[in-house]
Amino acid sequence: MRMEITIREAADLTGRSARAIRDQIAAGRLPARKQGHGWRVRVEHLPLTDAQRGHARARAQQAHAIIDELSPSRGTTTRDTRRRSVADLDAFRVARESVDLLRHWAAALTAPHALTEVLHLADAAIGDLGEGIHEFDRQARSARFARARCDLARAVALLHVCGATDEPPAFRAAERIEQEVLPLVGGLLRWTARGGDRR
Repeated sequence: MRMEITIREAADLTGRSARAIRDQIAAGRLPARKQGHGWRVRVEHLPLTDAQRGHARARAQQAHAIIDELSPSRGTTTRDTRRRSVADLDAFRVARESVDLLRHWAAALTAPHALTEVLHLADAAIGDLGEGIHEFDRQARSARFARARCDLARAVALLHVCGATDEPPAFRAAERIEQEVLPLVGGLLRWTARGGDRR
């Protein structure tokens, strides 16, 4: 395991104080490297029991799973060389499915003005997601993702305000946008803020 952690994380993992870890580093008994204003320690250099090593391994796997989940496309964890499409983007795919559900439901009604506005906002958000993923400039990409997130949040709010969520299809769409799409778009924003490369 070649994972580097902070002094506080090393203290939590070993059950010692941060001061004790710093003292070990200062005495040369624990190899560490300076990063910014703090120190990084490799987990394999810590005096850990088997149980503590298992806990560290589980935490590393959990962190990797979170990163994979927040990546723009879950397919990017593989090493295939095919070009990525906006359709590979989880946020785009789930948003499209939710909007298609709303559109199908609205076609059965004489769509009120609020529902027309919801569909307009959702379509604009899907367009911003598609354009954002292909944007080269990080600030422009971030602005597109932020606008998509705002439009989707407004669409969900409008669905609730106009009472459309009393109907099961609209409720399912609103719930899916709120619980799946918005967090995925938040992940895209975090990915962009960290300097995510265009896929």
